[in-house]
Amino acid sequence: MSKNEILLPIGTRIRFIKSLYGDATGDSPARVYAEKGELGVVTGHYGAPEGHWVKTDNWPHAFGAEYGTEFIEEGEGL
Repeated sequence: MSKNEILLPIGTRIRFIKSLYGDATGDSPARVYAEKGELGVVTGHYGAPEGHWVKTDNWPHAFGAEYGTEFIEEGEGL
């Protein structure tokens, strides 16, 4: 099973391994979802094309992210 097929349990502590940005649209300005090295948590799975709904410790809203590509379990590989 590849990392992007693994679903981490809700509440799992994570670390972002790359910065994630959203482009500006007609409805919203450009935004930073997560900075590389920032900590966060898995909040769910249902309906997330990337596999996981996650959020950073510094932002209350969840967004989709892919395990092994955009974030890892905290402590993994350290």
